[in-house]
Amino acid sequence: MAFYSERVVAAEIQSDGIYIARKVKDSIQIEYIKENTNVFHKYTPITDILGDFDMDLDINNKLNIIYLDKKEGLNLYRFKGDKKDIKSIETDISTGIYELSLINNDDTSNIFFMIPITKRNYRIFHYMVKENEVSKVIVDDIKIFNIINPLRIIKNNDELIIAYYYENQICTKIFNFDKNIWSPSMIMTDNMNKLYLDIIFFDKRLHIVYAEYDMENFRIKYERFLYNSDNIIKEKEIYLSNNDNNVDPILIRTGSKLWAVWRNGNLILSVFSKDNGNTWSDVYQWKNTKKQDFVKYRYITNIKNDKVKIDFSYGTIREVALIGFGNIKEADIYYKRK
Repeated sequence: MAFYSERVVAAEIQSDGIYIARKVKDSIQIEYIKENTNVFHKYTPITDILGDFDMDLDINNKLNIIYLDKKEGLNLYRFKGDKKDIKSIETDISTGIYELSLINNDDTSNIFFMIPITKRNYRIFHYMVKENEVSKVIVDDIKIFNIINPLRIIKNNDELIIAYYYENQICTKIFNFDKNIWSPSMIMTDNMNKLYLDIIFFDKRLHIVYAEYDMENFRIKYERFLYNSDNIIKEKEIYLSNNDNNVDPILIRTGSKLWAVWRNGNLILSVFSKDNGNTWSDVYQWKNTKKQDFVKYRYITNIKNDKVKIDFSYGTIREVALIGFGNIKEADIYYKRK
């Protein structure tokens, strides 16, 4: 079937249910499916959205939505049940914003986005919202090559790790909540033409995946680093796919397996590693995408599981189900890796 590029966020809340948020015209629509029941509700909490949005859970399991309204103001919408409030973060962002992201940590909401300074130069901002106080810092000034590539921000205990592009190089920085500062930028990759980006961190190692341009097509590349704020040591670098229309890879950890999942046209392909990225399986094609339309979900949850890490996942739309990893019986070998 077909892939739809709309922004969709899936929030799974323990002992409650699943909330699916998506932009519909100038509104944010939320579908609620109550846990272990057939109860289903659909409602529209925001009706003046301009551009993108993001959603996360706060320390009280309230759904928080960051969005730009039609008056070009940046707002943080917080609600749980019938209780809601809207916090104005910034007014009159007339330049527009890109790669809007929301990451909550304890009692602080962390908001990230980029704004253009010149045609090729952009600035990455980090806003911190704690109770009624709003502060901001500049993460970095960057230069794009041809298009705007994504930001990826992940939590790691009392730190945030951000990955971003400077032209064709992927760079990272670490934010320490105790010291309230960002580390210097660290260059992680070469300057070959590349697109897309995802990262995951566990066992003191940062795993990176992206699509490298090669002879008018793309192949998925994986790199692993022993990583902290003082130094980085590259441990592994390997191509996961052949040279084809391979785009938008993501990393998922389930138990002892690390998965790399990507799109190829209207197909979902993936490989997995059982040894933290040293060796990888053949390439699998997932059967569900032949029958159902699918999207890329941002996935958030308050369910604690140290062996499962999912920030993004491809998934079907009609019957919400994540695909591209898990039971390998739902996939066929697409081709043998060389």
